[in-house]
Amino acid sequence: MEDKVLLDVQGLKTYFHTFKGVVKAVDNVSFSLKEGEIFNSGITRNRLKSMKKVVDMTREYLDEVNAKPGEYSFCIGYGYDYNEALEFREMLKDLVKERLGIDEIGIYQIGATIGVHTGPYPIGIGIIKHALTE
Repeated sequence: MEDKVLLDVQGLKTYFHTFKGVVKAVDNVSFSLKEGEIFNSGITRNRLKSMKKVVDMTREYLDEVNAKPGEYSFCIGYGYDYNEALEFREMLKDLVKERLGIDEIGIYQIGATIGVHTGPYPIGIGIIKHALTE
């Protein structure tokens, strides 16, 4: 199956001009989002089962792409329940440590723009593939 690019951003820059000078919030960032790289885990009747299912899907994804150490970073996104995000990170921690040698998994609150579409209690994993450097 050919990877259809849904979004391609090249050289993104966002600068804020302040009285004290220029703040570079984003400076020359490029990325592509391909079809199938964002997906939900489906519907479950239990939050814990849903989180376990997402961890299993992450394991399958890492197998599918033959992920290697140094290629990826991970983060947890959550709505209102920070403690749930901590629990979710613990569920993911051993997998990414064992497979990819990753010790740090950031936790970030999902903003209102996404929350409008998900409801107040979304939770998920962000899998970020590092850019190739030459």
